[in-house]
Amino acid sequence: MSKLTYLLDRNDYEQYRDLFFYSFDEPETESEKEFLKREFDHSSVYGIKEDGQLQVSITCVPFKVNFFGKEFGMSGIGNVMSAPEYLQSNGVDTLMEQALTDMYRNGTTLSYLGPFSYDYYRRFGYEQVFENLQITLPFTKLARYVKPSMGHLKRYRYDQAQDIIGELFADVNTSGTIMRKTWWWKNLALWYPDDLLAVYYDASDEIHGYMRYTFHNGDFIVRDMYYQTPDAFLGLMHFINKHRSIYKNIEINSTDTNMRINNFSTNP
Repeated sequence: MSKLTYLLDRNDYEQYRDLFFYSFDEPETESEKEFLKREFDHSSVYGIKEDGQLQVSITCVPFKVNFFGKEFGMSGIGNVMSAPEYLQSNGVDTLMEQALTDMYRNGTTLSYLGPFSYDYYRRFGYEQVFENLQITLPFTKLARYVKPSMGHLKRYRYDQAQDIIGELFADVNTSGTIMRKTWWWKNLALWYPDDLLAVYYDASDEIHGYMRYTFHNGDFIVRDMYYQTPDAFLGLMHFINKHRSIYKNIEINSTDTNMRINNFSTNP
């Protein structure tokens, strides 16, 4: 049986798509397929074929990241997948080693991934460096902040995010955050089709804060929240409070691990 390790091209996409939906048990919806195809077209995709059939694959998505105003090349590793009959073949090890070698040759400084196993990826030099803070509390404990006397808030769909907050997002996310290109904004909107955006404007109609949020199983979920001024924070909190009669709990997620529960509750 012949085995070949190489970069996949557009002619391999159908096999790649089939392996993806088989491996991750994802619903094969039109939006999922659009997301996957766009990601494939913008990535370096590695694969091992056996007798012409794709058995193992990993995807390396090229990004730029911003560390305090300095740009670095970053390769995001994703869609690490293997056919079940090929799981013990060390095929993923082979592809990871090849991908890392190519990153080095191409001058890519960093690589990110969301690991299924920390121990496994430590073998390749990865380590946990980013943390996410999650605060969950009943709405009855959420502080009732007074609405600011100036400024206003508008709601949008998340697929409008780039046009509305794209510039602000790029300016304020400087701690290793991905510098999002248009195709990635589009893919995020496909991945989170039910997400909404609340944007706070000051009296001069300038944006000073935003919040990405959604609802799930009776909970109000804040996926991302940023505010530049006290009024922006108050405006966003006042908006959240308007939902206390509808939802039982609130979940707040943030990459700012300095955020404290007493920002949101007077009786934590």
